[in-house]
Amino acid sequence: MDMRVMMSDAWGMSNERMGAAIGAVFGLVYVLVNAGELPSAASLTIRLLGAAAFAGLVVTLVVRRNVGSGAGQRDSRAAGFSRGYWMVVGVEVVALFGGLRLINGPLDIAEASVGWVSLVVGLHFVALAVVWRNPFVRWLGVAIAVCGAIGLALALADASVAAIAVISGIVPGFLLLGTGWWYALGHGDRPTGLADS
Repeated sequence: MDMRVMMSDAWGMSNERMGAAIGAVFGLVYVLVNAGELPSAASLTIRLLGAAAFAGLVVTLVVRRNVGSGAGQRDSRAAGFSRGYWMVVGVEVVALFGGLRLINGPLDIAEASVGWVSLVVGLHFVALAVVWRNPFVRWLGVAIAVCGAIGLALALADASVAAIAVISGIVPGFLLLGTGWWYALGHGDRPTGLADS
């Protein structure tokens, strides 16, 4: 049995909501880590907003855990942790660590790291959209990848670390949190393969 299905059964959530909850955890990490590059008042405000968005999402998922989580819906969902999923994740890991090794080593542009991470994470979502036949995930991936590409360009242009952190770290973090809210409120609970444009 698919691990995501087992987790979603235990929590009483659809696969999409469980996936969105996991993505929201990473979104919160993005926000908390990258807000550290901002002045203290802005950093605290953004971290509190991220934490509040995440806490509200958890409460919403618990309250709505049985809404739209019927077994028939689970059967029509995307592949979950299938072979295609693991192939995408494998390529992502190699790209992440290989790119970061170059960025922090011979290229010596450590400020480009967050841009690289967001570019790779975004492209990983684009690939997963194909595996899962989910157009919403594709749009999320494109948005995060664009944030990463802009961050890389800013790093190459010698922009401030704070600007790079906002564009390539904080914005993608809130995109992931927003996606968690989208699914938590039931907007993503529909069979895959519909409206694939």
